Order: sequence, then structure tokens, then C-alpha cells
Amino acid sequence: MEKYCIAICEDEKKERIQLKENLKRILAEDMKNKIEVENIIIEEFESAEELLKSDLSQIDIFLMDIMMGEMNGMDAAKKIREMNIDSEIIFITGNIEFVRDGYKVNAYRYLLKPVEIEELRESIISCFAELGKKKGKFIVLSRKGEMEKLKIDDIDYIEVIKRSIIVHKNGEEVEYTGTSIEKLEEKLEDFKFFRCHKSYLVNLDKVDLVKTGEVVVNGKSVPVSKYRAKDLKREFTAILGDMIC
Repeated sequence: MEKYCIAICEDEKKERIQLKENLKRILAEDMKNKIEVENIIIEEFESAEELLKSDLSQIDIFLMDIMMGEMNGMDAAKKIREMNIDSEIIFITGNIEFVRDGYKVNAYRYLLKPVEIEELRESIISCFAELGKKKGKFIVLSRKGEMEKLKIDDIDYIEVIKRSIIVHKNGEEVEYTGTSIEKLEEKLEDFKFFRCHKSYLVNLDKVDLVKTGEVVVNGKSVPVSKYRAKDLKREFTAILGDMIC
């Protein structure tokens, strides 16, 4: 059974408590037939600084106030995205002027204060539907004679060295055998992967920068064939969509 974590980041204690109580009610009433409530953890943070010190990779949904102390929620969201964390972010704000800035961090939704429980309910249910799609994406590869299940969202890029497939994920390199980069390209064609070079397959969601002759993926440089550069830029631009200013 998959586990989920919701983080509430709100500097006002009263509002933080109310959000948590409403979340518990929503999860108990609406999600009990879809997700085991005991597999959902709700964590509370009273500042953006405190949130950023936590293990962000374990958080699936951020419920984040924008106007907080020294660091606001929008700046915290930018740092979260800089870490290539693609969890859902729901902003809570009393000021609609911040809505446009949300495109820069791919915010899932905005909720205006005071937060109505029905609006929170609709947002949370929709979020879990998206998370269900993400968490269900995996491939199975052979490693040292055993079959290993690998989450597609964890993959930064794949390279082939001789007859081995090297998967770069979460800061590590893991060697697999028994398949080819052509077969992986076919399996991953619906998951925002692009063959930028005969020996490399990159996850476009993890791309930081596209340059002449190379692409930066989660901080690492990957070569780009000159014959594939134009298509790479087109695909990358299409994925960015509304985030482009």
C-alpha cells in the first residue's frame, strides 16, 4: 500500500489547526474507499524555513500559506522546485495578486482565505487522483539476475555503456542488463523521456537547462546530438508550457 504525506505550512496556529482538522474530516469521509487513511501522514510546519529543513522528497502535497515570516511560501516553493521535487503545491492566500507567480513554480491550485472546506475537499481529491497516476508509473528491469521495480519519476536519465544500461536516479547510478536503450525508449515514450543522443535518454521533467551540444539534468551534463537538438528544444518548450515568461 502506497503511503502519502501532506505538509501544512502555515504560520498562524489557529488556521494550521483548522486546516488539519478539515483534512482529517475530508480523508475520513471521501477517501476511505480509495486510500487507507492510516497510510496518510499530515505534518505541520509553522514557517517556510522549518519546512525546507525537512525531507521534502517524502512529501506528496504541500498546503502552503504565501504570506509568512522572513521567507514567504512562494520563495519556499521555488526552492522546492529547484530540488526537482514535483509534488503538488496548493497555495493558501488572502491576496489574489500572487496567483500569476504560481505559474513559475507549477502550482497545482490556489485557495483563498478563509478556506472553505468544500473547496479544500475538491482540491485534495483532485490532487490524490493526480498522485495516483504518478505513483502507478514504473518499469521492471533486470539487475544481478533479479527483477527490480523502478519508479519512472525517480529516473533522471539513462545511458548505455557497452551492453549495460546505467540508470541515473536520486543522485545514484545503478547498472541493469537484459534490455536496450531502444526498448526503453519505446516503453517510456508516453512519460516525457527524450532520446537526445544515441546513448542517452533523458527525463524532460528533470531537465534544468538546454544548451548547445548538451542538456543539464538534475545538475549533470548530458550530451545532445546535433541532429536531435531542434527536436529536444521543441519537446522541452512544449512541456514548460505556461511556465515560460
